[in-house]
Amino acid sequence: MSNLNRLIVAGCSNTYGEGLPDCGEMDAEASILGWPNQLATLMGISTVINLGIGGASNKHISNSFLNKAGDDFFNPDTDVVVFLWSYFNRHCIFQDNSTIERYLPSDLKRFEIATMSTADKFAMMLHLKQIPPPPANKYKKVKKWYGKYHTRADQQLSNYTRISHTQHYLNSKGITNYNFTCETHEYTNIPTWFDSNTLKSIDVDLLGRQYGVADDEIHPGVIANMHTAKIMHNHITNGDFQ
Repeated sequence: MSNLNRLIVAGCSNTYGEGLPDCGEMDAEASILGWPNQLATLMGISTVINLGIGGASNKHISNSFLNKAGDDFFNPDTDVVVFLWSYFNRHCIFQDNSTIERYLPSDLKRFEIATMSTADKFAMMLHLKQIPPPPANKYKKVKKWYGKYHTRADQQLSNYTRISHTQHYLNSKGITNYNFTCETHEYTNIPTWFDSNTLKSIDVDLLGRQYGVADDEIHPGVIANMHTAKIMHNHITNGDFQ
């Protein structure tokens, strides 16, 4: 790994660093206080390319990343790629007009909070109110998706297929890559055809509760990100992906 000098990371807001002191706004540059830069320091790498996408599903993350890969963006001699794949219950639809419509369970919660009139109910999920709820028509679509079409079996197949496809692409190009996920529930239901040694789960939400959340009171804070980086580095240096 001594020749590797550029760390490329991909994932959702937990990778982008949303909520950290230098990444407070939705359109801010990716944080340099998150686990990517802290991991780079541990690995002795000076350059970090952060491809994290706030609110992204693994379908979105995989597609965006592979589009980058198709542009000869990566150099197998110098690059190492690290994923922190997102939660498996997220979904998105690629529209014909090139927009991407996201479907997140938290969008349902935010809309319900915005329409609550009881102070007690509002206070139950106070932290989610900081992000604006989706429009009413979007709420109906998201609710319909999770109420009628979303299943655990389908999300499991979809997520592991996309992760596996991305892994195989990088491996075919000789690009060093390590894969982690912040999913903890479905991580226990790995399909028999998926090599479980190639994906490690990190409970970043638990780390946030243990070591402090970010300024938005949702995402892991700087110290929690430091522990995420240490866990990743230990897995990598211990050869746990063999």
